[in-house]
Amino acid sequence: MSKSNWILLCVVNSIDDVTAVAKSHNVCQYRTNNLKDHTKYSFKCSQYRKNSSCNYELKAVVPDDDPNSITVMFKNTHNHSDRNQTSRLPSPLRQSVSKYVRAGLTEPQIRSSLAIDHPTIPVSSSKLTSLVQTERRKDRPEIFSVYDFRKWCNDHLDGTVPYSTFVPFYFINDVNDLFVLFTTKHLIQQIQSTPLLQIDATYKITWNELPLLVFGASNGNRHFHPFGVALVSDDESSSCYEHLFQSLQQLSIQELQKPYSPEFIMADGALGITSAQQKIFP
Repeated sequence: MSKSNWILLCVVNSIDDVTAVAKSHNVCQYRTNNLKDHTKYSFKCSQYRKNSSCNYELKAVVPDDDPNSITVMFKNTHNHSDRNQTSRLPSPLRQSVSKYVRAGLTEPQIRSSLAIDHPTIPVSSSKLTSLVQTERRKDRPEIFSVYDFRKWCNDHLDGTVPYSTFVPFYFINDVNDLFVLFTTKHLIQQIQSTPLLQIDATYKITWNELPLLVFGASNGNRHFHPFGVALVSDDESSSCYEHLFQSLQQLSIQELQKPYSPEFIMADGALGITSAQQKIFP
């Protein structure tokens, strides 16, 4: 385009002023030209990747002999009506997912909320899962390595404070072969106060997308009182439940000097739980 197409926007005194003008006009720098008697900074629409048809440009000219008199010019106008095709979920959905993740919603809750807030926009299950995982990683540390996790468990083997978390039993071979029992001195004492043991697996609280076994008992008012939780690599096989039952037996002897054998086990009837119960608590 010829020089006549450029329109004077303003004259500023510093590069910082140029940066402020560029930000206010929604442009980003993409080129610097060191010419014979001046330096030219070129900017284009900051959303050009999403809107390739937007031809809005801005340039700042800094004379070598007068660097405090910077001329800022522009040409064309912003045009965001023809958005590029993308495989990502639409921006309104991504913004909502980010908000839901910060609020602590689970993926099923996020899916339900999207159906209410954006009923006309289809949502791909795989893309939603990927986006939720990405958003969750933004505000939390990277997932522990197996070595880091094993070290943390070893540092918490002994529970010296009644209400502090400790890990009496664990093994961590890799992410597909682990069992980690979390409890407190106060919670584990409750296992001898009831003949009932309730157990279920949940994915609402996960580490590295692994299931968590929640176990405890309900009182006469149907209030659930947890005894602890166990992170496991697989909640379908009987082995994780066998590890849990055996750990409770050993923990009762270790902490309470009493054997442990619940009279009633309440679960969802999964084969893994039933098999483990018949083997450990026949």
